[in-house]
Amino acid sequence: MTSANFCSFDLKSILKLPSVFTPTEPADPRKKALRLEERTLALSGLRPHKDIEIFDVPIKYKGHHFLHTIKCGDKNKEVLVLIHGYMGALVLFYPILKELSKRFKVYCVDLLGLGLSSRPDFVCTSNEETLSYFVDSLEQWRKTLNLKKFHIGGHSFGGYISAQYALKYANRVESLYLLSPTGVTEKQEEEAPPEWAAKMSWTKRQFWQMYFKTYSRYFFKARLTAPEAVRKYPRIGKFFIRSYIQFIYGTNLEHAELVSDYLFEMFMIPGGSEKAIHHVLKPPRLGAHIPLEGLISKNLKLPIYCYFGVEDWVDWTGAHKISQDNKNKHFKFVWVSNCGHQLIMQNPKEVGEAIISTLVIKRKKR
Repeated sequence: MTSANFCSFDLKSILKLPSVFTPTEPADPRKKALRLEERTLALSGLRPHKDIEIFDVPIKYKGHHFLHTIKCGDKNKEVLVLIHGYMGALVLFYPILKELSKRFKVYCVDLLGLGLSSRPDFVCTSNEETLSYFVDSLEQWRKTLNLKKFHIGGHSFGGYISAQYALKYANRVESLYLLSPTGVTEKQEEEAPPEWAAKMSWTKRQFWQMYFKTYSRYFFKARLTAPEAVRKYPRIGKFFIRSYIQFIYGTNLEHAELVSDYLFEMFMIPGGSEKAIHHVLKPPRLGAHIPLEGLISKNLKLPIYCYFGVEDWVDWTGAHKISQDNKNKHFKFVWVSNCGHQLIMQNPKEVGEAIISTLVIKRKKR
């Protein structure tokens, strides 16, 4: 992909200068996001409201709230719960839903205060309190649905939270799927290693250098979030969301347009737990204040499958180290080809088939 393709949108028409800093009227962004969610889920090859059930699950956690949820593959016995990444939402699992629903009853859930779930005021002030906020509200969701035991997994920040859930409620978890999880490595490098950047094209290298210098430093240092910036400067925000998503999807413009429109409306929903990121993760490669590396090695003996894209910018060294220890034969590290951190968007076929194959392995062992 050339740098021209990366910025192929008409910036002037999007921003409509000179009113670039004038906010647009949000006209109930959640309702708009719900409609866009349906259209995006239809791209999975499954039919919303027929093959995919869309609903809100009431929970009691420091008040009455709800977690937005979808379910598919209802005929299957094996239950898989998937947790989205930070600045993401359950809808971003749509590329792998059809494949996974062949063998799993799949639940995807928006975390409390994120996606299209309830957005109570976020008042946590510590790492421990923030982890309890996500993990314990997810446990209340499980209780409401009366799920006994299930597989759980997540992408990026969702991988970190699913691992924390497995650590606290191990008796509920069959196995753990970590899809480019953040926060694993204990000793993190300050910058991305040069050999990692050398493997990339010029366009990708420039993009990630901008990310490390701008988002991971300025936003974290100022304790700001990308959704805040989008709400303050929506036209600029919409341009950058579309540019980033097209960069990820490449030539798949239909998918890129729907996903970017959904993310924009979702970012326009005020409040919630978006500032939780500052209590849990740290720049530049999203290490955690409480890393998973030692916790997984010492405390989790259930089957764990960890996937990273071959061009992943998230620090994978801690996960790879776990897999190399003979004491951790239950931990499998897998490279996914032709993708980076957004492995579900960029190589859904390989990701879906890799997860499905783990069930075959388990049956052979039995």
